[in-house]
Amino acid sequence: MKAAAVILAITNQAGFVGRYQAGATWLAAAAHVDQDKLNISMSEHLSEWAWAKSGGMMPFLENASNWKNGLSLDNYKQSVALQDGAFKINADGTYHRAIKQGVLEGDDNPLRIAGFFLKKSGSHGRLWCCSSGCQRGTSDT
Repeated sequence: MKAAAVILAITNQAGFVGRYQAGATWLAAAAHVDQDKLNISMSEHLSEWAWAKSGGMMPFLENASNWKNGLSLDNYKQSVALQDGAFKINADGTYHRAIKQGVLEGDDNPLRIAGFFLKKSGSHGRLWCCSSGCQRGTSDT
């Protein structure tokens, strides 16, 4: 197996998958998994992380009936286009929320925007800051 294929298929112990370590909420935001089914599956947990650590995410993602448009976990693990497309959808959404919330401005320097994404991606590589209501100058740690 080539190195690029390994990165596409990599899955951590909590069930975050692929080159961007996507979680189920990230995949739902990209319209790859069913949001209603995800909400039901996560309903007993306060966060995706708690649900994943309890062992909920992997079985959810392994169940093909939770995926939309004929996709599956195996399809996602094998596809650069699906993973990059999900990243773009989530990054665009995060950027637009950051603009709306005043965390970023439309005319910000591209290096500042890149720094925002690097800081907010955190150790798990997911973009979530604006959905959690962060404000300019606050820390996520």
